[in-house]
Amino acid sequence: MTTNEVWQMAGALITSFGSAGAVLWGLSHFLGKVWANRIFESDRAKYQKLIDEARTELDRTTRKVQAGLDHAVYVSRAQFEAEFGRSA
Repeated sequence: MTTNEVWQMAGALITSFGSAGAVLWGLSHFLGKVWANRIFESDRAKYQKLIDEARTELDRTTRKVQAGLDHAVYVSRAQFEAEFGRSA
């Protein structure tokens, strides 16, 4: 085997390993994107559900507090009218 043949063989080996590495990198890059997107969508759905639940609870609490305030204003107005004989 001559040096020229050795260099040709080494070049072919390096090229084949480089090509295989590029293919593996491309496939892993593609699969990584697919998995990342699935995880992202799953997390996004989970957190959107939590946000919706928190918003519902906040609305419920807000209505409850507003009802209490409306009641307090009504009672205060009635008491004011009863004590001072005026209408607001």
